[in-house]
Amino acid sequence: MKLALDRGPGRGCMPKRTLKDGSESTWVVLGASRGESGILGEGIRQALLRDPTYRPSLDCALTFLGDS
Repeated sequence: MKLALDRGPGRGCMPKRTLKDGSESTWVVLGASRGESGILGEGIRQALLRDPTYRPSLDCALTFLGDS
């Protein structure tokens, strides 16, 4: 599966999903901000920071990569 996020004029965030068989679906995320650049990534980062499994998962990944 492939997921793309696009923004159209006056339409907010428009995700597009493409499956392995080539079928596609698109939809509009109501209330998605279009102002500040990087707002989606920041929202995801903030959501992950509040997830109690984020820090242990990050520590495990860093150990795996030898960066701890």
